[in-house]
Amino acid sequence: MNDPAFDARRAADTTVPFLDLRGVNARFSAEMEAAMRALLESGRYLMGDENRRFADEYASWTGAMRSDSRVWASTMVDAG
Repeated sequence: MNDPAFDARRAADTTVPFLDLRGVNARFSAEMEAAMRALLESGRYLMGDENRRFADEYASWTGAMRSDSRVWASTMVDAG
């Protein structure tokens, strides 16, 4: 069948699943919950040990030569 209207209706009926973040994050949930709990219990949301560790790990992951959590924290404050 070579009917453009039919093809358009068929395309409109096609559903493409969106990214299932719940499924993606399920395997990391215990680690993420522990990290959030440690952050909340520390009471230091900026300039704390968790922030420094995150900045160091992020720098390592991105291949940056070094991280400076003070710069990261001030960037986050300025962005807000």
